[in-house]
Amino acid sequence: MWRTAAALRKIVMTLSALVCVPNMAWAAMPEGDGWNIGSVFAMAHQCEMRNFMVQGQTTPLMTMLLSRIAPQEQEYIRFGYQEGLKQSALYSNNGKRWVPVPMDAKACSTVQYTIDQYKAAAAFAH
Repeated sequence: MWRTAAALRKIVMTLSALVCVPNMAWAAMPEGDGWNIGSVFAMAHQCEMRNFMVQGQTTPLMTMLLSRIAPQEQEYIRFGYQEGLKQSALYSNNGKRWVPVPMDAKACSTVQYTIDQYKAAAAFAH
């Protein structure tokens, strides 16, 4: 799904920074990063609906994230979420394109790993 472990780490680090340091005066989240994060949440919701992931974990995490970031960044994530649902795809920031994702147990295990990393970053922030 992701080309490299480094790409996945970058996604997690981006979210970790947003969760751990809300309202910090630094450069805004790039549009592509927001699209990527939103598309991960879209895939996670689809995985939950198909019972490939435990239901009810994605919405609270996404809600918490959106409550801690600037309105423009919220829009990037919402766009990525909506487009991810529409296309059943993840946004690849490295490739600057939408990558279709099969909705199966293997793909959802990778999405679950990412959601777990997001949850760990959120827990660290509290």
